[in-house]
Amino acid sequence: MSHAPVHVTYETDLRARAYPLVPGAVEGGQELRQRPEIAALLGALGHSDWDCAEGWTLVALPDTARQPVALGAFGPSNRPGWVNVNMLGVHPGSRGQGYGTRLHAHLLARAAERFVMHGGATEAENQPMRRIFEKHGSRHDATQLSFRSSPLDRFHQSVHAARAVRKARKQRGSGCLQTDDMPG
Repeated sequence: MSHAPVHVTYETDLRARAYPLVPGAVEGGQELRQRPEIAALLGALGHSDWDCAEGWTLVALPDTARQPVALGAFGPSNRPGWVNVNMLGVHPGSRGQGYGTRLHAHLLARAAERFVMHGGATEAENQPMRRIFEKHGSRHDATQLSFRSSPLDRFHQSVHAARAVRKARKQRGSGCLQTDDMPG
């Protein structure tokens, strides 16, 4: 079996505290996403194909030179009263300067205007994001393992299945395996 990614999930009660808005944050929808500097940042963050879904708000935080360095978005969840937040990221050259913490707080502040709960997740090894969740009063909810088989794993499974079928045919001596003889 290939490497099983581990994710941690968090819940945040948006009524439990106030979150600060970031002065100078730029908000919008698809029109903001289309700006060349935003498209370039999305590309640098590995999200060049990201689109702003209906009902979602894109938020960009600028640096001191007024260039966008951090992007996130928020919008309705499938659960009533809950918000989804997408931390698209902080430009690699601007990491470690608090942009992620300020962006997350801004997203929660804006989300709290319309929603009461936030559910979030990150990779277990993403310690900076986990610290951000904890700073903002998020409660660790669950740890999830995602098992996915690799193409090599699937190949080995199909080889073993083919061997089992050949063995069953040989044992029956008919060269043909009836469907009611198949396991499962």
